[in-house]
Amino acid sequence: MNTDALSRSSALSPEFSPEPDADPAGGWSPAIARPHPPARPPPSALRLSFLIGAGRLAEATAMCRGMLGQGPEGLEQARLRLCLCQLLREQGQREAAEQEADAAIWLLGLEERAGAGLRAQALYEKGLLRWLAGDGAGATPLVRQALSRCRTLEAPPEVPELPALCTVLLARIARAGGRYDRAARQLREALQEALPGVQAGAQAGVRALLWQNLALVESERGRREVAVAAAEAAICEASRPEAAEAGWRTEPLRELLVRLLGG
Repeated sequence: MNTDALSRSSALSPEFSPEPDADPAGGWSPAIARPHPPARPPPSALRLSFLIGAGRLAEATAMCRGMLGQGPEGLEQARLRLCLCQLLREQGQREAAEQEADAAIWLLGLEERAGAGLRAQALYEKGLLRWLAGDGAGATPLVRQALSRCRTLEAPPEVPELPALCTVLLARIARAGGRYDRAARQLREALQEALPGVQAGAQAGVRALLWQNLALVESERGRREVAVAAAEAAICEASRPEAAEAGWRTEPLRELLVRLLGG
């Protein structure tokens, strides 16, 4: 069974939080993105992709568990466990999600070369779960390791947005700890980096996400004009036609800008 369609279930979704300070994920929604199927996916992968894309997460979870019950091995099992991890995380079952992330990390340790990109994704997922549980200290080394692995890959990871998502999460952790200079530096460096393998709509969304988090950092360290400029840059990116076609919305970013201007 080919499960490539499942491996691109990303932590990136076309949503911004209008109240990012109340969002432990840093102003973005860590939802399941609809997987991108391969040229000739099997019916089971297509069905799972459909359920995720339709938001029928409980049914997708049951189907994913059923597919795991068929005894897949190696990378195939790791992809399914990563998919299940994300489904459980989105439904608030963080402890069960972390168990699936741990299982995927262990499996991918046995497939070190072939599964290097997937292992980076699994480390990121575990780090995100640690952060959502309020454990920034536990999340940091996991996310750093994920980012380091991304940078040593010969080709982009199966979720090509992953390096940028790692940077956003590291900056969010730094911001929560009052390390504003570090957070701003991480975000500005990421804005200068290329995004190989990322589709145009997702590229604009990722850049908007980076600018949004930079606006929050600059606002908190009292640089209001810089924060406003960053929020305007986020709106500009999310307003691109390709971003709109991909489902990105600007309203929450405009709410952030209004809040900054009134601050």
